[in-house]
This record gives sequence, structure tokens and C-alpha cells, in this order.
Amino acid sequence: MRLTEEVVELLKKLAQNANFSATASEVIEDAEHEGLIVRNGNDLLSLTTLGLETLSQIQRRLISADQLKLSEQAKIAYISQRNYSRFQKLSSFGLSSGVPVKIQQKFPSFVLQCEETQVALEEEILRDIFVWRD
Repeated sequence: MRLTEEVVELLKKLAQNANFSATASEVIEDAEHEGLIVRNGNDLLSLTTLGLETLSQIQRRLISADQLKLSEQAKIAYISQRNYSRFQKLSSFGLSSGVPVKIQQKFPSFVLQCEETQVALEEEILRDIFVWRD
């Protein structure tokens, strides 16, 4: 399943019956294509069973990488694209969806192990990397 920050936000809004009108149509189409939501007539959306299960997993297991404990392994769910140049730089280090990572060090800076690569990152940057906790 392709999960993005925007899809996660849409699922949360639908679960809370919050206004989703500012959500891009492409995001809605992606969530619909993945079977997470369904249209109920005139611009009404609701979560499918899969959408509810996914939201439950998100609430229990999805965290930002700065919340990992030392040596705790997780898989990248997605990287925030709010800062696109940062997203590109992290991608160039091999950080992408599905890649296993773990925190090797937290002080004086965070060191993230990604396969055979270790990258020293600021805590703020780790907050843009979202992982599935086991």
C-alpha cells in the first residue's frame, strides 16, 4: 500500500468527521484507488473496512523516527515532502518507503542506520521520517 502524509491526514479527518475540503483531489483519488475510502454520493466520503484497519495501524504503530529507542528497528512508511529539498536529500541517502532503519545513537546527534549506511541527522529532520514500529 502506498501511504503518504496527505493520505494519513485524510483518513484522520474522515474518522473525526472533520472538514476535508482542502484536500487535493489527487489525494482523495489515491486513497480511493487503495480501497481506503469510498464515495457516498455528493462529495461525501467514508472509510472502508480497510481504511478503518489502516487508520488503527497508523494510530498504534506509525511514529516519527525521533521517537525510536536506541537499536529499535522499524521500516520507513514515508518521508514528509513539506520540505522537498530535504526529502530529495534523504532519498539520495537511500531512505525510502519500506527500507528498514534503526537509531544507532542519540547524542550528540542522531545516527540513523539505513541498510549499510549510517547518517547523522538533526532531531528536526527525523521528525519528517515516519516509520512503522514493530
